[in-house]
Amino acid sequence: MKKRGGFVVAIEHFRTARGLVKKLVDGLSEEQLFAVPQGYANNIAWNAAHVVVTQQLILYKLSGLELHVSEEAVESFRKGTGLEKITPKLFWEAMDFLVEAPEQLSKDYERGVFESFETYETSTGIVLHNIDEAILFNNYHEGIHLGYMMAMRRSI
Repeated sequence: MKKRGGFVVAIEHFRTARGLVKKLVDGLSEEQLFAVPQGYANNIAWNAAHVVVTQQLILYKLSGLELHVSEEAVESFRKGTGLEKITPKLFWEAMDFLVEAPEQLSKDYERGVFESFETYETSTGIVLHNIDEAILFNNYHEGIHLGYMMAMRRSI
């Protein structure tokens, strides 16, 4: 990327957030990743895979593009899912795309593949009208879940 416009910075922030999630995940055992800390409804594994799946749904699906994660991962980690469908295999599948996603997004954004976008109101009431708004919202969403994961790590 040549210039440091707003969306170059947004993608850099996305890359940084994903690096923090990877560092957190890499520092834990599978038992710790799948443990549900007292007072929480899910675990670090679900939150980490959830940000991967949500990014794909918000940026790619709403743009009418093919996802880079499996439908099984989507059905296991999308908004509103619980722990009943998650498996270590699906979690690690999502983690394979964790760090790759910012690079893929950067390439796709530069290539102009995000030609259309389906307006979407998030569960927080924020309305996304285009890919630029979706990228910004995704960073906000990832920050929320990174905070949950950091708090959970202190609780396990």
